[in-house]
Parts: sequence; C-alpha cells; structure tokens
Amino acid sequence: MEDFLAWLTKFNASTVITILALILLIVSFIRIKFIKDIFLWISNKKTARTCGDCILILFGIREKYESESLREEKNILRSQMSYFEQKSHEITQWLIQSFQNDLNRLGKDKPQALKISQLGNYQEALKNSMVMVKDEVRRSFKENGLANMDEIEFSNYIKSKVKNLICTSQTYLSTFYFQTSQTIVDLKTRYENLDVAKVTEYAFDIFGNARTIARETLEREVLLKENFKKEIDSFISDSRNH
Repeated sequence: MEDFLAWLTKFNASTVITILALILLIVSFIRIKFIKDIFLWISNKKTARTCGDCILILFGIREKYESESLREEKNILRSQMSYFEQKSHEITQWLIQSFQNDLNRLGKDKPQALKISQLGNYQEALKNSMVMVKDEVRRSFKENGLANMDEIEFSNYIKSKVKNLICTSQTYLSTFYFQTSQTIVDLKTRYENLDVAKVTEYAFDIFGNARTIARETLEREVLLKENFKKEIDSFISDSRNH
C-alpha cells in the first residue's frame, strides 16, 4: 500500500484524481458483476425443483381436493336438513289446523278458554314431538345410503320409515300432551283421524329430495377425483420435463 502511495506522488494532482476515479470505476464494475452473478445463482436455485419441493406440491394438491371433498360431504346433510326444516313447518301447520278442526267439531258447546288452552297444550306437545322426529330424520339421512337405492327399495324404505316416524311422534305426544277428564280431543281420536297417505306423501318428498342431493354430491365427488388425478398426472409430466 505504501509503495502504491509513493507511486502516486510521482504524478500531479489531476492525474492522481483520474487514476483514483478509474480504480473506483473498476471496483464498482466488479461489485455489480458479482451481485448479478449471485442473483442469477439464487434464481436458478429457486426454479430448480427438488424432491422436497415436489412432495410439498403434491401434498398441497391432495390437501386442496380433500378439503373440497369434505366440504361436499358436509353440505349433503346441511342441504337435506334445510329442506326437511321447510317441510316440517308445513307438516306442523297442517297438524295444528287439523287439531283445530277436531276441536271445533267436538267442542262446539265447550268454553272458548278451554279450547284455547287445549290448543296451546297440543301445539307445545307437537313442537316437542317434532324435535324427536327431526333427530330421527337426521340419523336416517346419515345412515341409510339413499343414493344407492333403486325405486322399489326406496318405496319400501319410505313406507317403513313412515310407520317408524308416526310411532316416534305418537310416543312423544303421549308424553307431552296432557289429557284430563275435560280433554276435548284425545290422542286416540287424533291417531284414528290421521291422514297417513298425506304423511307418506310428505315422506316421499323429503326423502326423495335427500336422495337427489346425495346422488348429485356423489357425482361431484367422482368429478373431483378425476380432476385430482388429472392434476397429479399433469404435475408428474411437467416435472419430468424439467
């Protein structure tokens, strides 16, 4: 370094400044080239896929399709029960109206307050009964494999299910509907006058909708699996070309 400074002193000031400027320029050029080389090296490293990269990408693809498949499965019961909720409201209103008709027919000479009280009693009992029916319907949707039933199996299943649901409803009505010597409409009368054909019609509608939803979901799940396979095949093919 001392030799270099001694060498510089041989030149005048303007020449020294020029030499120093040239040195700084050369150093700057070397630095820029070095940084550029480092940047290119890092870029090449990022674009080159390692085995670890491939595994992570494959896991990501699988996780995406598993998430979509799980969402489809959850939506089955949600959609099925949503339709049941709508129809159960109709059934409840129909049964209440039917009870009012029996009440007016059998209690023409009874005090209005008594009829109002017994209507409220029946409505509350029916509400509790429908909660139990809802639980049974939900369990049936989850366990019965509706999507795989043919028409004959489905018809037989619905007829059997109607009997089961009516029995469930009657059991809980007997628990919650209080009957006394002043009861105008007893449960025996209600059971004898129940329009089973209409209940069956509702059941075919509700469970038929549930079967349609299940089948449509299965079709979407098959499509998801096909798309998953295509994406995996495409990734493997792309990886071989790198």
